[in-house]
Amino acid sequence: FFVASEAPGVLLIYKREDLKGKVWSVSLQDCKIVEDPANIHQIRIVSSSGVIFLRVLKAEERSAWARCLNQSIEVYLKNRAVVQEMTQKGVGVGGGGGGG
Repeated sequence: FFVASEAPGVLLIYKREDLKGKVWSVSLQDCKIVEDPANIHQIRIVSSSGVIFLRVLKAEERSAWARCLNQSIEVYLKNRAVVQEMTQKGVGVGGGGGGG
């Protein structure tokens, strides 16, 4: 069983339907999401390190899952770009944020 994490760019995979026994988490950074044309229940997550095959129970849910995973990647990339830009400008470097 798999679920999209609240953290963008991460997929969580579990052993059981009740979402207990997490097997691993998968970073979707630099991945491509492919709806397998040969199998209406399958989604492939393709990365430089390999391919992960996911199966949806209902074929009509596959496109929604693929969109969800792609949106998660997009949000992650936007957030990463903001952090990189702020770091280059020196914003937020050194912690602090004090107030007082």
